[in-house]
Amino acid sequence: MSKKICKLEKETSSWKQRWEKSHQALLEMAADKQQRDGELALATRQLAQLQKLCRTLQAERTSLLAQLKAEGAAKTGGERGASVISWFLSEGSFIFVLCKLIIKH
Repeated sequence: MSKKICKLEKETSSWKQRWEKSHQALLEMAADKQQRDGELALATRQLAQLQKLCRTLQAERTSLLAQLKAEGAAKTGGERGASVISWFLSEGSFIFVLCKLIIKH
């Protein structure tokens, strides 16, 4: 009978250790999940801000392009206006591509 009790005590001790290990792992996983949820919320807010900035920059680019074209049309034969428009278009396309990449990700 005492052998059986010793065996049961060892088994009980083994189950208790297993439970403690699994409980500790569960607590670590919960803490990790909470940290990742916080990081996800931060990344989501940053993405929303970047998308808003991108839309604002695109709207500003469109209005400035229209203004440059209007000024370029008013100045007949002005090479400076044409060079500014071509530069702005090349720079603007870079901003446009950058914004598209930000929105995709």
